[in-house]
Amino acid sequence: MVIDPPMGPEGKSSVGVYSVTYRITAVSSKAAKEGKKEAIARLFEWMSSDEGYYLLGWGVEGVNYTFDKDGIPTAAGIPDPELAYTQPKGRPVIQLANLIYRYTDAELKATFPTYTTASGRSQSALDVLRDFQTRAWTEDTGADTLPLPNDDLKRFYEQGVAEFITGRRVLNQANWKAFVADFDRLGGKAWEDEARAYAQENGLLL
Repeated sequence: MVIDPPMGPEGKSSVGVYSVTYRITAVSSKAAKEGKKEAIARLFEWMSSDEGYYLLGWGVEGVNYTFDKDGIPTAAGIPDPELAYTQPKGRPVIQLANLIYRYTDAELKATFPTYTTASGRSQSALDVLRDFQTRAWTEDTGADTLPLPNDDLKRFYEQGVAEFITGRRVLNQANWKAFVADFDRLGGKAWEDEARAYAQENGLLL
C-alpha cells in the first residue's frame, strides 16, 4: 500500500527529489593508444541491437530465460532452473546488463516480476513504483553539480539525522531547532548560501 507523504505546515508535500539520470562512459588512454576505440564503439552498437540487448540482459534464450505469453523474459520453463538469470549460476552471463537496460515496463516486469505471497496475495514492485511516480515529487536536476559540504559538516548532518531516525535523540521542536542552529554554526548556512548562489548563476532554480 502506498500513501501520500505527510503535508507540512505550508501545505507542501513531496515524496522526495528527482533528477535527470545520465551515464558517462569513458575509454582509457591505454585502450585508445592500442587502437581499440573503433572496436569498443562497435561493441556498444551491438549492445544496442536486439541480439545484444537480450543476451546481455538475460542470457541465452532457452538456457537462462524464456519469453512468456506477453513477450516478457521469464525464468520459467527452462531445462535447468539453476541456470536462470535470476539464480547465482545464471548471474555471470548478465554482468553487463546495467549497460543495456532501457527501463521499459516489459524489462522491469522481467526484473521485478509479480509474485504471490504465502497468504495468496499478489505483490508487484513495479505497480508500487508506478504508484509512487504519480505522486508529488520535487524537481532536483543539477543538484549533483552543487558545491559539496566539508567533511565535518557532512559528518555532523548524517550523524544527526541517524540519531533522530533511530530514536537516540527525540525528534521534537526544541531538539530540531538546536540541530539546525548547530548545523548553521558549523558552516551549514554558508554552504546553503553558496549552493543557492551557484544554482542561480547556472539557471538551476525555477
